[in-house]
Amino acid sequence: MRPWPLVLLALALAGPSAAEEEATAAKPTITKPEWLRIPSGRTMTAGIPKLAKSRAIQGAATLFCSVNGQGRLENCTIATEDPPGFGFGSAALGMASEFQMKPTTADGKKVEGGTIKQPFVFFTDRPPVPYLSAVAWAATPTAAQIAAAFPTESGADHATLRFDCEVQGSGALSDCLTLLADPQSPQFQKSVDPLSRLFRVDLGAGEKRLPAGARVSLSIDIPNPAKPQPPLRVTAPVWLSFPAPQVVQAAFPAKAREARVASGRVMLDCKADHEGRLVDCSAGEPDSAGLGFAEAALKVVDNMRINPWVAPGRPTDGAIIRFALRMEDAPAPTAETRTN
Repeated sequence: MRPWPLVLLALALAGPSAAEEEATAAKPTITKPEWLRIPSGRTMTAGIPKLAKSRAIQGAATLFCSVNGQGRLENCTIATEDPPGFGFGSAALGMASEFQMKPTTADGKKVEGGTIKQPFVFFTDRPPVPYLSAVAWAATPTAAQIAAAFPTESGADHATLRFDCEVQGSGALSDCLTLLADPQSPQFQKSVDPLSRLFRVDLGAGEKRLPAGARVSLSIDIPNPAKPQPPLRVTAPVWLSFPAPQVVQAAFPAKAREARVASGRVMLDCKADHEGRLVDCSAGEPDSAGLGFAEAALKVVDNMRINPWVAPGRPTDGAIIRFALRMEDAPAPTAETRTN
């Protein structure tokens, strides 16, 4: 018999978020339900999103629900959905009515009026396609190319595209599917194809090389080019390259060695170019003043590079990044991003 695709129901439940706690302060959180009824395998199969099933993509969703006196779930909302855009949250909502727990929990508490956070994990009946939400990029569109796709007729402050693509052996993207186009306009949706051709994934090498046929989720945030925009600030960079130990050794300040100071920390303010390399850097006052750490730090930043595509979905062209660089006499330096 052909096995049914499964949806695993995690019954060890997490508590609600801070916002959910505030909204339901008087309602107990149910963490130990005893289930009388859960969805059948056929119900699970019928509820798997068609788009995800056709592409053999696994996913997950979490519902935040109230529980009535009969132990049924009601007033459910989607708390999380991964990957977004494939309907996993809606699929979970469609199964909520199939759940029923005992009127009291294992520890003797009544469930009526309580809340529960119920996770779902969706599996297909085919080998799953590797799905990537974050990759290193070898090529991305420029800020000017992104701006050219803005739907000027909308008058909006921002436009957003989200799409899902297959990664080819060259790193190029193909078979792209539009998951979101906001504002909705046929012309704006058509920009997915030309923009997707400008991306190329860094596939890596050896054991870390990305698997063939993997799919990647990609978001593009496009500010209105006709309106003034603040500079993009990168607060959570993904570092793709760092100075080699021998580079650090060569740049480590002689004055620090003479003073037997083995490390120093410098705050750096830089811009990133289109490839994610740091440019136009300036150094603040180091922790150990007068020992040459500021000058040394500026010598090694040429060897540092961040992922050239950053949240909320933009290229790094001219983006501002502030981080603390610690140089040590033996190990390679470490960087810590600062948001203030």
